[in-house]
Amino acid sequence: MSPACVRLDGGGVSLVLASTDNGLPEIVYWGSSLPETADLDQMVSLVRRPHGHGQLDAAAPLSLLPETGRGFPGQPGLIGQRSDGTGWVTQFRLAQPLQPAPDGHSLQLVARCAEAGLAYEAGLTLQSGSGVLTAWARLTNEGTDAFLISWLSCPVLPAEPDLTHMVGYHGRWCHEFQRQTVPWVKGAHVRENRLGRTSHEHFPGLILPGPGSDELSGRVHGVQLAWSGDHRLVAEELADGRRQIQAGCLLAPGEGRLAPGDSLRTPDLVAACSTAGLSGMSQAFHSHIRREILPDLPAFQPRPVHYNCWEAIYFDHDVTQLCDLASAAADLGAELFVLDDGWFKGRVDDTRGLGDWTVDRQIYQDGLAPLIAHVQAQGMRFGLWVEPEMVSADSDLYRAHPDWRLDLPGLTQVTGRSQFILDLSRPEVGDHLYRALHALLEAHPISYLKWDMNRTANLSATPAGRAVGRHQVEGVYRLMDRLRETHPDLLIETCASGGGRLDLEILKRTGRAWLSDSNDAHERVRIQREASCFFPPEILGAHVGPARCHTSGRRLSLSFRAGVASTRHMGLELDPRDLSDSDRARLRTAISDHKSRRSLLATGRHYRLPETEPGRVSELFLSPDATRFLLSVAQLSMPPSSASAPLRLPMLPADQMYSLTGLSDADVPRAVNRDDRTALPVLAETPISGALLGQVGLSLPNALPDQIWLIEGRLSSG
Repeated sequence: MSPACVRLDGGGVSLVLASTDNGLPEIVYWGSSLPETADLDQMVSLVRRPHGHGQLDAAAPLSLLPETGRGFPGQPGLIGQRSDGTGWVTQFRLAQPLQPAPDGHSLQLVARCAEAGLAYEAGLTLQSGSGVLTAWARLTNEGTDAFLISWLSCPVLPAEPDLTHMVGYHGRWCHEFQRQTVPWVKGAHVRENRLGRTSHEHFPGLILPGPGSDELSGRVHGVQLAWSGDHRLVAEELADGRRQIQAGCLLAPGEGRLAPGDSLRTPDLVAACSTAGLSGMSQAFHSHIRREILPDLPAFQPRPVHYNCWEAIYFDHDVTQLCDLASAAADLGAELFVLDDGWFKGRVDDTRGLGDWTVDRQIYQDGLAPLIAHVQAQGMRFGLWVEPEMVSADSDLYRAHPDWRLDLPGLTQVTGRSQFILDLSRPEVGDHLYRALHALLEAHPISYLKWDMNRTANLSATPAGRAVGRHQVEGVYRLMDRLRETHPDLLIETCASGGGRLDLEILKRTGRAWLSDSNDAHERVRIQREASCFFPPEILGAHVGPARCHTSGRRLSLSFRAGVASTRHMGLELDPRDLSDSDRARLRTAISDHKSRRSLLATGRHYRLPETEPGRVSELFLSPDATRFLLSVAQLSMPPSSASAPLRLPMLPADQMYSLTGLSDADVPRAVNRDDRTALPVLAETPISGALLGQVGLSLPNALPDQIWLIEGRLSSG
């Protein structure tokens, strides 16, 4: 019997699925848009693999849910059983013919296995604007007794057989998004996160570069899981050479128990493909996030320059001092003042007070109103730090409700930062937190919440001993959703000791991500570059910290710190009263420059240029109409050559003429070269064509380490 085929199209991408004998379909093509006249049956016959010796008489399909019951030899898409040990083998059959939605972008299917008493649904959509694929699955127990799921994958994606390696990400606090290249080998490469949040350590994303691809050319696929808790990614190569990518929630024992009639839905798997290299893949993700993921935040456009008081005062709160900081920050150009940790009852250090979300009247005798009034008088909005999911043992909330924490009876609970986690799977806990935060937002003109989570969830269980890691994450979602429904103009920043909770699902509820607790611009260059593989620049918070970074001890110039922060959602996190007059003027200019180009960061196409020289990290932001660009070139170490190679910009239209200027010319990097050509107008006294910039390139003097070039190009009118 010929397979039944179906095709989806969107955003210059085609997806073809084929089902044999009414079984679950498999993806036989995912890539650049196919001709409308493409023969799908012929395509299936072309990709069908020869059948080798020593195998079953029929090759098991690499379907959206690979099944052991059909002889699949690798990681199955579903692992589970009924309480009597049956139901672990399935052979799902489609309950209706494969047929896309009328728009041709999406497909939803239903299949059943009567023998196991299970129903399986899957939804796949190719976004019309970005070409990004979103896919989810749902399993329903249609039997008469409980079904216990250990693993349910999102719809499975194939990986090309000619790939040599994959790229994943590991990290730690202040060292997020560290690239890790892993070769493809026979068997499974598995990445698991068991930390209760997206985590610094195991970002739920994977990049699959094609042979010879780089930042600007070649075939690249990328996937990321939209989930803020424990997860698993599997990249497996079978003995016959086929490859699969699986992703889903990592379930603790008992979390996947389905009573009769219950369902379990996977998170969304979000995937992009490109023939324009790694930057092309990133641009698809960026477009998808801007169009489909970010909440509607008209009140925060353009995105305001932040001032966060943490690294200026830490827990040393004083209203007079804070008003002075607000005045100094506003003078520099800040538009939002964020009062960080230490404002609430009993919070004199990080060992107490969490859970008591009322203003500390010993410090703020008249409440927050005088400080907020002063902030607003400086022309700034007001924001507040909170950590709602946590509770300190030394708090009124804990003394009243010690049973509200996640814990296991009789076992020692390991604290993190001297705090426990509240059980948000319980409605009464979520209701209490909603009322407390709602009261703050009702009583004060608070425009912004920095929502932190400063410990991992190593023991997500109720006092009754039931694992609730998945329900805990869903409880966070519910709480954020309720607050944003009541306060639609509220902007929430996702923070978890920096970048510990950054994923597409939390971004549906937040509009800014604190990428790292490190304000060390040297470290930030790499962290920001790698995070841009998945996230657009305008959502990634980046602050100008003190001259000596408290997380690394490194000292860096103000020009470098400001330049690195200005290429993302810029903010300040220092004591501006300590600045010299010259540094204050320099920072004021850098903020003004950032404001002049933040619309470019928020709407433009972002390119990471190939690193042709170690230690030189370059990126380009190009406006949608290609009339303007910003080139950032950060030098992190001594140049390996006495003269650096030209930077080619092949993404510029060849027939356009651009005038180049250096932003903040007084802060152009000191050069190693003897001729010391530091003034950018000397480099480009007349307009330069996109053809020359793309084919010949732009030569810059060698900069000393930890300096940055910022070069703006504008369409020439001459």
